[in-house]
Amino acid sequence: DSPEYHIDVAREGGLEVLAKLGLAEDARVQRDCARSFAALSVPSDIKPLLIEKQALPTLFALARSLDIASQRFATLALCNLCAGDLKAKIVDEGAARPLLFLARFPDVEIQKYAALALAGLALGDHGDNKIRLVEEGSMGPLVDLAKFPDVGVQRCAALAMCALALGKHAATKLAVAQENGILPLLALISSARDLTCVRAAMYCIGCCCESEDVKARAMEQGALVTVLSQARNGDIEVKRNVAYILALLCESIAFHDDLIRDGGLDDIINLATLEDEECQEMMAFGLAHLSSNRDLQVQIVEAGALRPLVAMLSTNAEPRHYAGLALLKLADNFANHQRIAAEGGIQALLRLARARSTDEELQYKAALVVGSLASNAVKFLPQNGAAPGAAQPTEIPSSSDGASPAQGGEGGAFGTSSMPVGELSRKMAQSKTKEFLDRSLKKTR
Repeated sequence: DSPEYHIDVAREGGLEVLAKLGLAEDARVQRDCARSFAALSVPSDIKPLLIEKQALPTLFALARSLDIASQRFATLALCNLCAGDLKAKIVDEGAARPLLFLARFPDVEIQKYAALALAGLALGDHGDNKIRLVEEGSMGPLVDLAKFPDVGVQRCAALAMCALALGKHAATKLAVAQENGILPLLALISSARDLTCVRAAMYCIGCCCESEDVKARAMEQGALVTVLSQARNGDIEVKRNVAYILALLCESIAFHDDLIRDGGLDDIINLATLEDEECQEMMAFGLAHLSSNRDLQVQIVEAGALRPLVAMLSTNAEPRHYAGLALLKLADNFANHQRIAAEGGIQALLRLARARSTDEELQYKAALVVGSLASNAVKFLPQNGAAPGAAQPTEIPSSSDGASPAQGGEGGAFGTSSMPVGELSRKMAQSKTKEFLDRSLKKTR
């Protein structure tokens, strides 16, 4: 229990002695050895020595002890070791099965330590740990723990599920859905009993929605309503998660009607007005995708999307590119021209056309649309005593052969509606999720 002597114990061969004594049948000896391992597994410089001196088999044995205190100390020691740098080695030594046994054991402290140990092994994707843990059946027990009434157990389970789902492996995301993990995560979000639970569940849903199959399942199970309910949450991390999930949904035109029906457009616009660059970028991306849907272009403008888009174009921040795309797509509909001019859209597009950071196609389209907007704005001015708006706007010929929206064409006058928006970068979101998990696991241990 005295940290100042830990190095001395390791140097004088104490680890080997503990590894042998821990296999004794005497419960008191087991308990003392397990407690010693729990204390010695905290310093980062002793963790590799414990694995090197064959402490893992002893800890696995102690985790099956009939003495509950020995089990708790052994599980805590495993949890500490799984937070180190030898995660792949620990999985190679067969840690998955003992941890799954402990996750199902009817003791709250043991369940929490086991869940945190699984989270530690999954975080960072050492070797192929995530895939191996999922193949060993880790997701099922974690989903069960997420349903447990104890908030601490729920928190640890949500963190572990998020750690497994985070990253490039579609199989780990699909495992959440296959083990019926979506509804327990949504329940954690709705209950709002614990902020870390809400954050972890939101991060996990975001990770899962990176898979098209899981995203469709989540929508079927009512994820959109739950996510939208958190759009007014005062926590910025929750807001960013909401923005990320909404951006992923906006990528798929199949979900556009659902977003509009459930009031998602208002929340997207509200998030776009926040003074948070991450929320702005994701919502500009979402609006660019929604604006590609010609049936929604007028509704988006009427809902008030122009103001945040024009504001984003006045800066040199990251959201500028997607905001420019969204504005160009909205300007492809002549019914929006008067509102765009009134909200300062012409000046914003002029800045976009002159910007050095935007791509050439975007600049060309911006210049083309500015000409049409300016021409039609002039025609709405009073002339010879006529009332404003008496004249009807006319289109300026473009390089696009598509008919104008008024003529029933699908491509718009400038073809900007069909300009590709691309996919939302997952790297930034995954990096933020890993930072959250690192921070939360340190606090929870």
